[in-house]
Amino acid sequence: VLLQTSASNSVLAATSSGECSCLNWKQSYTSGVVNCGDGFELTDHELKTRRDVEYCHPWPGTNNTAFFLNQNHNYCVVAEILKSTRPKEHPGYWCYVDAACQDLNGGKAVNEKAAYKMCKPGSGEGLSDLPPGELFALSKRLAAEGAFMDSQMMVTMAYEWYGPEQFRGSIFDVPVPQNASERPVLGTSNKFDTYALLYKNEVWETRDGPAGECIKGCQ
Repeated sequence: VLLQTSASNSVLAATSSGECSCLNWKQSYTSGVVNCGDGFELTDHELKTRRDVEYCHPWPGTNNTAFFLNQNHNYCVVAEILKSTRPKEHPGYWCYVDAACQDLNGGKAVNEKAAYKMCKPGSGEGLSDLPPGELFALSKRLAAEGAFMDSQMMVTMAYEWYGPEQFRGSIFDVPVPQNASERPVLGTSNKFDTYALLYKNEVWETRDGPAGECIKGCQ
């Protein structure tokens, strides 16, 4: 109990630069500041027909495969994964913060220690603010720490979907969105079981493993 209390204090102390700074995901769970599922971790619509074996709970018989429990960083992530451009029930990006934060931007308190906030676009707090190369560098670091990292999961937690719904076309079938010059956009590639990322002049593909591959426009 003493160890847990100490760990909890260390996580909350990380907000000394601001009560509304995002908390480290992994540390928040392991310390007991929050439980996985207190926020938007389990909003995937597929969980209405199957149990969770990838977000808060590991695949049976494996270790370190639950996405959120292994995110050793404090970047905001999408509130709802949706591999289409249909309206989301939970739009935007979010993270956990200290309960003292007053600028939740539509978020709410979780318990006496923590709340979650909705992150402001372009604030620099989100995975969405990272160029693909930096996102995959983070993913590879987490994998080196022992986490099972799937590059397709990582990009869907970071970037908004653009173009046809998964399995119903390719992002290359539609005009490149203007905002791709400012932040990456995600969609289906014209290759089997492959996602494509467009960012400025770069084209990236993700299939398996912790990182995607730049196939065009990278130095």
